[in-house]
Amino acid sequence: MYHARLRYLIFVHRPRGVWTPGARRNVTRDDVVRVLQGMGIAPNVLGSFPELPAEIEGLLVYGSQARGDAVPGSDLDLLGLVNAPRPSIHSGDVNISFYTRD
Repeated sequence: MYHARLRYLIFVHRPRGVWTPGARRNVTRDDVVRVLQGMGIAPNVLGSFPELPAEIEGLLVYGSQARGDAVPGSDLDLLGLVNAPRPSIHSGDVNISFYTRD
């Protein structure tokens, strides 16, 4: 039996009520890429990282990159948390699927 293991959760947008004065409300693509590089994701995988939808609230990293058993040529799988359904994004080695709260 396969058990998924969540390794990383990146909050991209702070929900209302968690706002602190002076803090940035939305995180940019470059901010997320820097965090992913810090997690050990190869720069060649991140080179094609797409722009994120404005309404995205968080990203979960899953698959081989999250498990720590990625090999050269492995892609990057992310699950984006959004309020309304939207199609997946595929850009180079980066795949972002979206999940709604409802």
